[in-house]
Amino acid sequence: MAADQGSKIESVVAALSQMEKELDDTKESVNDLNRELLNVARKEAEASREELIRQENDSAQKTVEKARKEAEDEAAEILSKADGDVKRLKTQIDKTFDRAVDLVIDVVLGEKSAS
Repeated sequence: MAADQGSKIESVVAALSQMEKELDDTKESVNDLNRELLNVARKEAEASREELIRQENDSAQKTVEKARKEAEDEAAEILSKADGDVKRLKTQIDKTFDRAVDLVIDVVLGEKSAS
């Protein structure tokens, strides 16, 4: 009977040793998976960061392009208004010049006094 109990004890010890080895293997597998998960998380975070930077750059570029277009449109409008103002001023100068020439001629010819 003692041999039978010794055999059972050995069998239990062997089973416990096998379970301990399996537990160690499982623990190492969990650690490996944990490291792999952290690497995947880092890669995903970096990819997300790069995508966010790309999106922000695109948005900034669109904003700059919109502002440039608005500034060009405003400059064209100001230039158009300035061209109109120059034409009106030139017309006024031409009218005034013609009257001034007529007045000078009249004064020189003595038809009007210089007052």
